Amino acid sequence: MRLCRELLSCLCIFLLASCAEERAPVAKAPVEVREAPDVPTYCASKEKPCVPPSEFVEQLCQGRFASVAPYLFQKHTPFERHFVKNRNCQMKTAFGGPTGEQPIAFAEELLLLRVEPGAPAQGKKASAEDLDFLRWDGTCVTLPKRDVATYLPGVAKAAPLEFDDLDTTMRAAVVRDKKLDALRAGRETACKQEPKGSVCEKARKSLSDQLVTAIRSGLRLPMPRERPAGITPHEKP
Repeated sequence: MRLCRELLSCLCIFLLASCAEERAPVAKAPVEVREAPDVPTYCASKEKPCVPPSEFVEQLCQGRFASVAPYLFQKHTPFERHFVKNRNCQMKTAFGGPTGEQPIAFAEELLLLRVEPGAPAQGKKASAEDLDFLRWDGTCVTLPKRDVATYLPGVAKAAPLEFDDLDTTMRAAVVRDKKLDALRAGRETACKQEPKGSVCEKARKSLSDQLVTAIRSGLRLPMPRERPAGITPHEKP
């Protein structure tokens, strides 16, 4: 009888231990946070025209990366600049991504991303090439070759470059310039008083225009934190 009680006790202990083991939480493997590859500032090949790698362009144009645009438009980058010579361009993109809020302006500066050969027209000859471009606001646009030129047809323009759309790394670098910082402070004051008023809009335009001018003149920018491909360090995996 005593032996039976001992065996029963052992069995209960074994069953309790088994249940505890089954209920023990399974430790999850730590998620590896990967930094996105650097934004390329080199030609995809030795052939002309000089454009960024196609894989990067695909990802870039499927979203809107406001900090990548000014980085690519820096004075020292090798990519071709084109200027709009058609006053009535259609807002479209071959990548299916977002398009800018502002219409494409005459003499707007664009950065060439890709050349799309035209399809044969009725089996006789190829139609005009379509070109994919990056605008200063971080969106992409697809235009026929006839609508752009490599020369400047008027006063150079740019899609609005909003300071608040830039990532924290880019904003910190921009305000090191005293003139830009003063314009930023003036815009904040004007827009705080009347967010949708004409004074606010004028201040926003002044900051955008001066920022574009500074970058065209050689202002160097840091690598954007918000960029295509991968998981940036400050984002949740």
